[in-house]
Amino acid sequence: TGAAGTTGAAGATGAAGTTGTAGTTGAAGTTGGAGTTGAAGTTGAAGSSASLPEAPAGEVFCECDYTEAAAFLLGKQKTCSVTWAKTGTLDANQKKGIEAGCEAPYCKLATSCPRTAPDVVGICPAADSPILKTKQYVFIEKATSTPDTTAFAVNATGICGGLQAYDPAGNAISTKCTGTLKASIDGTMVDFSNHLFCGFKSDGTKSLYFVSGQDSTSNKTINLNIQQQDTTYTVPGNAIAPGFGYLENNTAFAFPKDATSISVTVTKFGAWGSGLQATFSPGELYTQPGGKGTGPRTFTDGSVDIVISP
Repeated sequence: TGAAGTTGAAGATGAAGTTGTAGTTGAAGTTGGAGTTGAAGTTGAAGSSASLPEAPAGEVFCECDYTEAAAFLLGKQKTCSVTWAKTGTLDANQKKGIEAGCEAPYCKLATSCPRTAPDVVGICPAADSPILKTKQYVFIEKATSTPDTTAFAVNATGICGGLQAYDPAGNAISTKCTGTLKASIDGTMVDFSNHLFCGFKSDGTKSLYFVSGQDSTSNKTINLNIQQQDTTYTVPGNAIAPGFGYLENNTAFAFPKDATSISVTVTKFGAWGSGLQATFSPGELYTQPGGKGTGPRTFTDGSVDIVISP
């Protein structure tokens, strides 16, 4: 997924962990700059503590600079990728395929990439390309949306599309989310504090927490987005890309009759993952937009109290 095909962003808030939920961008799979939050899904592994091998001198470099709107959705503004052949050197067809993915309006070919701090705040190794037979590292540069390594770490999984993220020195990042997430479903209170996965991002004007968790059986999962802009807090989204989603035995309930009906009250909204405390009430959710499909599942008395530790 992702904008310009090079940095591969999954609808920004994808997920990582052992069993978690889908990403933060686009209910219908909108990627690289659309949507708010996916309905529920599964997440990748949280990664290991292994160090990232040093990137060799790449044969194709691509630098991207996203607009402020796209940068907020992706969690990153400036990136530079280095791509090389898995074996030998890149041939003409490989170079053609890589260069085709480095396109305007956001991206252009470059002669090199910054690779160290303070210019770089994190590294995303892209998935190997089985067709082009290449490897790629994406260097996340210091910018408004990622001013330092902490800002990268508290949203590393979303920025790296669910893959293991690394700091500029090549050390694996293992972000922790601790706290509680609860909600009443059809009158029964359910604790979703198992396998918590969280993310935080900001562009200096607006900020957003993404929180996902499962019940003790791992059969029920909820995704929650809470956004701050000025002194206003909302569960962002619309009828097609809602900001709250629920997965029950692989059936996703993510669509309220009225997306604006989701109420939220915030008592703490700490910068860069330092803490979120809020209550929320999504109301009735269906499997299809406009109150159609299976449902409703009625959600009330939701509460979240979490901290993200990079």
